[in-house]
Amino acid sequence: MPNKETKEQVRQENLDRIARRSAEVVNVLSDNSAWKIVLDDMDAQRKGLDDNWQFVSDPAKLLEFRVTKMAVMKIINLVNDYRLVGESARAELDKINNPSENIDKDTDAE
Repeated sequence: MPNKETKEQVRQENLDRIARRSAEVVNVLSDNSAWKIVLDDMDAQRKGLDDNWQFVSDPAKLLEFRVTKMAVMKIINLVNDYRLVGESARAELDKINNPSENIDKDTDAE
């Protein structure tokens, strides 16, 4: 069974990997003209779904609209999702690397 140092080291390596990969995705996609075209297309798809769902009476089609909208929104929010994951990983890394700067919550004052 791995000792505590090994577990913490693996955790730190995983957080570092997540932070680096997230930053790479954000940096590449944010300035990519093809990605902006994809986002424009996805936004048009979202708008089409929003504008037409009320005209569909078939429950199976409504479910298809709902699932498609969730997928479209996931694509539209992809860069922001990666940004948030990267920021969270970096914050966790900062806590690990700078334990003296961590201020524990004062539960006695509550």
